[in-house]
This record gives sequence, C-alpha cells and structure tokens, in this order.
Amino acid sequence: MTPKATVAVTALLALALTAKKGTAAIPAGANEQEFGALCAIVDISRSDITINQFPDQTAALEGAVLALNMSLADESWQKRFSEDRAKKEWIKELPAGTTDPGYWKKSWPKWAAAAEKLGAEGTTLEIKNSGFETLNPIEKAGAKVSVAQIAAEAQFLTQQIAEKENVGKKHTAATVKAALNEAIYGVKQEAPPDFDPAKNYEGAETQAREAICVGLGSEAKTTTIAGAIYCICGQDNAQAEKVCARNQADTHKWTSSTNA
Repeated sequence: MTPKATVAVTALLALALTAKKGTAAIPAGANEQEFGALCAIVDISRSDITINQFPDQTAALEGAVLALNMSLADESWQKRFSEDRAKKEWIKELPAGTTDPGYWKKSWPKWAAAAEKLGAEGTTLEIKNSGFETLNPIEKAGAKVSVAQIAAEAQFLTQQIAEKENVGKKHTAATVKAALNEAIYGVKQEAPPDFDPAKNYEGAETQAREAICVGLGSEAKTTTIAGAIYCICGQDNAQAEKVCARNQADTHKWTSSTNA
C-alpha cells in the first residue's frame, strides 16, 4: 500500500468512527486516539526529512566476483576477450557475427572488464591465494559451477539495485514534503499551506457538517487529513468542546450551513 493510500485509509477509519458516534452524546476524548494518529502524520510533514544516499559499492563487488569467475573459466573462453593479452588489448564489445544467447551483448563489457582485471597487478595472485589450486579435480569442477552461479546472481542483483537507486534518487526532502502536504491539505507544495475548505472537501463551504463528514466510499466528501481532523474535532450541534483533547477545549463552533 502506498503512503497516500495509507493516509486515505486512516482518514476513512476516523470518519467511520465519527459517523458511528454521531447519534449519541460525545464524551470528552472520544476521538482522542484518531486525532493523535492523524496529527502524527501532520508532524511528519513538518519535521526535518533527510534522504540518505549511500555510496555505490555494488559495481566494485560485482567486478571482483566476475574476475574470480573469469579466472576459473576455460582458456578458450578467456581468449574471446583479448586480441593480444601481452599487449593488453581487450575486446570490450560483443564481436560482430557472434551468436548471442540473449544476454551476451549486455554482459560482454563487464566480462571484458573482468578479463582485463585478471591482468592487473595483484589480482591474479589474490585469486591464487583463494585456495582453488589446493582442490582436487572434482572439487574444482564443483567450485567452478558454484562461482559461475554466484557471478550470474551478482549481475542480476547489481541490475536490480541500480534500478531501485534510480527510482530512489527521484525523491528529495522537498518532493516528499510536497506529497505529504498534498495528502494533508490538498495542496502540493513544500511549505505547509493554509487550510482551504475547497481543497479539503467537496462542495460548498456552507454545507452542514453531516453532509461533509458522514459517508464512506463514493459518498465521502472529505478528501484530506486536515479535513478529517476538522470533522472529528470541530464542534457541531452537541457543542462538545473536548472531543479530541480531554484537557484542551476546542472553541471553534461549526455552525451548520454557515461556516464549514
């Protein structure tokens, strides 16, 4: 469920509770819990929002795994990526005429980088020190399969992480606050807007409270968090002053059909 959908559900629950209590005397604090829940959402919009951007280490880790996998590959496969290994000339794109099973073209640059990494100083020694050479033939065969599977999974996860990061980078503290204010006040902007009846419920502001606050689904006219708070806390004919806070009276009176 999206944050906006969650906000809407919370508001509807608050309205449902209000509707149920409308036919009886409303005691002090009757809507205190609902008021607290909705106010918590408002508090989030007014807080300092920080979106952390973590350093991208996936490419380096993926490269190390692919280099290990390349070191265990057959020499015939390794030679595909080098015109002359002594001169360090690498084939960084899928050669024309090569049959592509469906993923070679996309993966080839990374494989070529892994082959090039093998020739870097220290890389080959590091791989030799991994203990592979101490395995017997059967163990080596099993290790090759396992590393190949890990390398494939590393490529898949790296792609998934990159896609998620691209989505995450679209959000800033300003856009998050704007989205929250839209859900709360009906106005999409970073700074908290003033309460505007026309943005918080449907219809004219001269409607009676029951016309605005009672109803669910397609009949609901309250469209925001602020509108929901107004409905569950504003005084109506019963003149209950402490319906949302036991120790603090609400002096605003909702005079039906005049100042909703």
